[in-house]
Amino acid sequence: MTPEFGLIVGGILGDGGIDKRTKRPFYYSSEPNQINGFKKAVLKTFGNADFSFHKSIADVPCIMFPKLIGEILCQVGLEGGNKNYKHFMGIPDIFVENPKNPATVNLIRRLFDDDGTVVNNHNNRCVSLVSPTIFKENEQIVQPKVLLNLKEIFKKFGIESHICDYNISKKENGEIAHYWELRIRSKENLQKFYSQIGFGLSRKQVKLKKVLKRYVEGLEFYPRFHANENYLAIIKKMQNVGVNVSSNSLAKACRRNGRHIRQVLLDLVKMNLVKRELNGNKYHYSLVGVAADG
Repeated sequence: MTPEFGLIVGGILGDGGIDKRTKRPFYYSSEPNQINGFKKAVLKTFGNADFSFHKSIADVPCIMFPKLIGEILCQVGLEGGNKNYKHFMGIPDIFVENPKNPATVNLIRRLFDDDGTVVNNHNNRCVSLVSPTIFKENEQIVQPKVLLNLKEIFKKFGIESHICDYNISKKENGEIAHYWELRIRSKENLQKFYSQIGFGLSRKQVKLKKVLKRYVEGLEFYPRFHANENYLAIIKKMQNVGVNVSSNSLAKACRRNGRHIRQVLLDLVKMNLVKRELNGNKYHYSLVGVAADG
């Protein structure tokens, strides 16, 4: 296996596919670098193959390759046709059995380039990948094998991930469209994904780096009161200027309800992120293991 071959398979599982009738493999992307990278990987792997460019109805560029390449990819374990119906088509065994091979890493990277998302909002910080599936009427609903394979591979990197329902809807013909989402959460898991696998698309990798830089463990369940600050950061800032941190002073600094701040502080104390000490008839708070600067 070569890194280029991993990129090809990841692209087919992502925004590409294999035409069911002609067996010709194809790859769609509005990112010129992604199209060009896929083309270079195919030509390096299969030699000077013919290719052609097309556009979808939505004007998204597409590159197509000969039938022979599609037949070879099918022998590896891929299938032609609409992937949304291929619930049991997963990542080919040769990659699953060699999770840390550069080819497998490239496969995952391209798959997340195409279908992965860096989520960064006040109550959810994660890397996710949504997999749509369509089940015919009365067909047993199962989690898509590709997500199960990813979860298995991530374990070899020490990365914990979870698969959950994302959305379900019933079509007029009785078919059920079921969307599944694989999520990687917690700073430790996100850091491992960033450093050991990461995104090939620089804009997604940069966004993940920013999430990691500002991520405060245990704070993902609290709304941010300001776009660039969080509760622990403001506590440290208050410590640095010699302000006693109480529930009232923190509520004023955050412009939040005092009752809400008291609950936040109680939870942060339970998580051992903040310690409290009784000073007279008031509790004062400080960050665990963090002294004021200066």
